[in-house]
Amino acid sequence: MDSTEMEEETHLAKKVECRIGGEHVVEVNLDDALIKTENIFNKLYNLDLPAYSKFSENRVAVANLANLVNSNDAFDMSKKNIYNDLLQLDDHLNQLSMWLVFIYEVGKIFFLTFEKGFYEWERTNKHDPKLFELIKNKTDDLYFCVSETASKIVTIKKFVPSTKSDLKIYNGSKEMTFSQWINYLDISLWCNTLTIKKCKHELSRVKKIVAFLEYGDFNLTMFTIYFSTYIDELNVIINHLSREKVKVNKATKDLKPLIKIIKSAYMNFLTNQDVIQKGVDLNVGLDVHKSKLIGEVGCREFVAHFTNAPVFQGVSMAKHLPFLRNIKISAGLHIVSLTFEWSDNISFKYGGNGGELSDFNLDKDEVLTWVKIYTDDRGKVSGLEFCTNKWQTTSRLGKSSLALNSTILKAPSGYEIVGLHGGFDRYICGIGILYSKIEMD
Repeated sequence: MDSTEMEEETHLAKKVECRIGGEHVVEVNLDDALIKTENIFNKLYNLDLPAYSKFSENRVAVANLANLVNSNDAFDMSKKNIYNDLLQLDDHLNQLSMWLVFIYEVGKIFFLTFEKGFYEWERTNKHDPKLFELIKNKTDDLYFCVSETASKIVTIKKFVPSTKSDLKIYNGSKEMTFSQWINYLDISLWCNTLTIKKCKHELSRVKKIVAFLEYGDFNLTMFTIYFSTYIDELNVIINHLSREKVKVNKATKDLKPLIKIIKSAYMNFLTNQDVIQKGVDLNVGLDVHKSKLIGEVGCREFVAHFTNAPVFQGVSMAKHLPFLRNIKISAGLHIVSLTFEWSDNISFKYGGNGGELSDFNLDKDEVLTWVKIYTDDRGKVSGLEFCTNKWQTTSRLGKSSLALNSTILKAPSGYEIVGLHGGFDRYICGIGILYSKIEMD
């Protein structure tokens, strides 16, 4: 803390000091703390974040395009530069994907902590002395995630590729913008005739990412200021409450309106993050398709390709893509979580915590041939069973007593299962398969 900040806090403390029995006592007005909290949640209601699903649905296109360029037999220096630029862009998008996930995960804890804390305050008509420390820590966490996301978006917008062979792609300041570089690229020059259709498709998806990030009206920087101010206010309250001589003026404000504002901001946060789905697109990319979803709809979507982790994993520099080597299934009354682990040691977990953990290991050339999904009377996924082309099976995982219905998902004739998709929240809401046409050598 610099001298200016110390002077400001000292000045603030002096304004709330009072004298009781000849001794200086710090006075804390809880109504003021509630007003500050209400103000931050009214602002959070309008928090504009990059919609994760809109970003992730085209996210894998950069990796796909780089691999297509790399597969060109005539791999000259110009194509190598484009390939390296796509790798660099993919790395930036990989990091942005990670921060968007962190915002969602940390944001859920942030909103639920406030909702639970102030609900208990309203129910018992007294505040927990540790509450302000707790909500300050959760606000700190979300502030950090939003700040890093804002910084990463700025970095991507300033992305400067090495391909600068023509002055017409520069702006008036002799600088090349993100969108100018993408629009200038001539796909026919660096994709061979066998892959040109796929290249054009993937490039169109890359352009959607560029437009989404370059022209999206995200106000994250403003919210980092709001968070920072609120954290400073909480620190002052915490500091005063920790003193030996403090007078706490009980809250007179009704807490119900504040709890309602917190809940509304939370639902708006989930909606903006596309956790509440607005429909399911049955096509994933050019050659991969989704089956119907078995289970509940309305949860956050996940997609796991068995040959790579498309949303988070960068492009492999090697010709051989990583393969899915393990699925961890945690089951209790319902399927609690699924964890996918690839051969390059990248893993991602979807769902909540708890349940009995089972490991399902896969060889490099082993693929799923069918998935059996058990659901209860409310449509929740209560059991799972996997089977592979090597006749390895998990047997039924989950509480069989709750399973009233079962559905087996297989790829259509001439197709093979290449991944799973589904929904998750505190548990796995639904499961489906990804399938693609079998390629003959």
